Amino acid sequence: MFVVTLINILAFFFSLLDSRRILKNGLAFGFIIITIIACIRYNYGNDYMSYMRDFGRVGQYSLSYIFENQEQLQYSDALFKDLGAVTLFRIFHPFGFFFFAGLISISQGCIYYQFIKENVKREYYWIAMFLYVFQFEFYLLPMSMIRQGFSIALLVWSWHFIKHEKIAIPIFLALISISIHKSAVVFVPFIFIARYIKFNNGKLLSMILLIVLVFMIGSSSLINSIFEKIVGADAFTIYVNSYGDEASGEMGMIRKILAFLPFVLSLYGISRPNTSAQNRTLLLLSAIGILILPFTSIIALISRLCYYFNIFTIAAIPISLKCVKNKLLRYGVCTVILLSTLYQYFDIFKNSVYTKSFAEYQTIFSAPVFQ
Repeated sequence: MFVVTLINILAFFFSLLDSRRILKNGLAFGFIIITIIACIRYNYGNDYMSYMRDFGRVGQYSLSYIFENQEQLQYSDALFKDLGAVTLFRIFHPFGFFFFAGLISISQGCIYYQFIKENVKREYYWIAMFLYVFQFEFYLLPMSMIRQGFSIALLVWSWHFIKHEKIAIPIFLALISISIHKSAVVFVPFIFIARYIKFNNGKLLSMILLIVLVFMIGSSSLINSIFEKIVGADAFTIYVNSYGDEASGEMGMIRKILAFLPFVLSLYGISRPNTSAQNRTLLLLSAIGILILPFTSIIALISRLCYYFNIFTIAAIPISLKCVKNKLLRYGVCTVILLSTLYQYFDIFKNSVYTKSFAEYQTIFSAPVFQ
């Protein structure tokens, strides 16, 4: 934790200097160092070693065998149900898992650097970097959930092409993402919404989002029970027993309350008449994740779906803050958001789900193969 936090602070400092026009390419320097840390990590996060074992298992088969016996393999081993991930594992197996994990980290670093450069004004780089490195689910958690982390990054990359009014490439990236992690399908409808619908009436859109949220909160119990019946009681119980601690207890409740801050700020940015239709769409994407929040009893099962939308807050919050004309109010809101982000960052390490796996940072040079 100490090593990663120190590097995060350093990356934030570089981006701050860039924002103040003291250090040219400070944002790039920040992303370089956090990407290096991600590349050389070892046994960091709950799922790292599981992915390493899966990588080795896939290497036992040739690509032709995997494709020819796909149904048989999927029936006997759940690993082979995500064909995109299995294909990537097999292609890069000759180079080793460390190379593969490093390449994924580099790809993610490049995507998020480009995203911030394209969508955030230079004077707000430091806020975007702060949110990226200190929001646990944006930078640290993808070091563990490698497949979903990469899927999220690919969908964030699709925004670059949507902005330029393209649809073929975003659909292609979405298909790759789904083949890697099926949960990515939740983002597909919003690719078409973002590409083809221009939200010119910001006040109407913000009111609709607010009404939908109130409806979700009011009907959460009913929807929870329906969802449990669809999933199946056994599968529901197993998953909650495994991951229920992620969103339970004091910190789970506090996190839910604090999650409303970016949502409210996004609504404000959406409602402003001087916000462009393009930025309004980005703010909409960032606000979607909060609509999942009311499903408290199954939050552990579906909360990770909101990651596909929450990631857009690294640009949405700076965009919305820029809309706040009152300087004192803008600084106050910014301070509250940054302090709440820090609070959640340090408190997440007290969660029993993450304490052991994320507390100590190790490099690949401590792996048995280098001993």
